[in-house]
Amino acid sequence: MIISADLKSMLDDAVHSELYASNLYKHIANQLQRLGYFGATKFFLNESADELKHYQLHVEFQNDVGTVAKIPMIETMSESIKSFSDAIKL
Repeated sequence: MIISADLKSMLDDAVHSELYASNLYKHIANQLQRLGYFGATKFFLNESADELKHYQLHVEFQNDVGTVAKIPMIETMSESIKSFSDAIKL
């Protein structure tokens, strides 16, 4: 491994952030679809996919420097969204 333990920890935190954001955007998209906001649903699904691309860049970088990204458990999303405003606040 050619990176420090501190940098490895920061990169693993970034992996968690990307996966959490992807799941959060999927959660928001699911809630908005239920409310009939189909354009917003599409937007948040695209954002979710972008976060997975960012995640993959972190994984590839860690592989390139001789380590493996730690894949975290992602927290459950349970917030109920009752309006578009709720989604934006979340």
